[in-house]
Amino acid sequence: MEELIKRRNPRANIEKFPVDFTELDFNEKEEILENSDLIIVTTDSPACQFAVNEVAYELGVPALFVGCYERASAGEIIYVLPRITNSCYDCIAGFRREYAGETKLKERRRAYSNEDPDKVPAQPGLAVDISLVVAIASGYALAILEPGSTRSVLLNPEENIVLIHSGNAPTGEFADMFDRPFETRQIGFPEDPVCPVCHKEEYIKSLRRHDYGQN
Repeated sequence: MEELIKRRNPRANIEKFPVDFTELDFNEKEEILENSDLIIVTTDSPACQFAVNEVAYELGVPALFVGCYERASAGEIIYVLPRITNSCYDCIAGFRREYAGETKLKERRRAYSNEDPDKVPAQPGLAVDISLVVAIASGYALAILEPGSTRSVLLNPEENIVLIHSGNAPTGEFADMFDRPFETRQIGFPEDPVCPVCHKEEYIKSLRRHDYGQN
């Protein structure tokens, strides 16, 4: 990634942190992210995504979460503008916490596929499909960084989830979400009134009510 950035902009100032973000304490995470204008999260680790969301929200720094579904048949972009967007990453993807544990490397299969890694059948998850998601995510990143620009029309506090289908015909579960190839949908998700991140006080109160057997 450093080499790619340097090829585009030789004057870019790059600072690297060769650490496991999830193993740092909260203060260490804040020190890494506190001077950011935008945090772009492209890791496949749900644990890391939740950790970044918590710190970014506390710091008030916008965060952009970008990823592809299996075989890059479709992509997902979630942008969180602390105290502006209707929901944070935890509100939207909290159900993924049960999968937040890291998979051992030897248990992982080919990226974006559940096929046998020793067999390589034709895959719809080509670079062109992934690049489409990256290009659209880049537009949202610029919209966040330049709020007064014409790109700001992309941002909607009540619809901060963007789903993109690849250039293949939607099939399976994706046929319920998309009607045609290259379709993009911007949707909203209701805020979680007891989200442990953006509604921390309400979340703590709910735990206390639970402890005392109150409804």
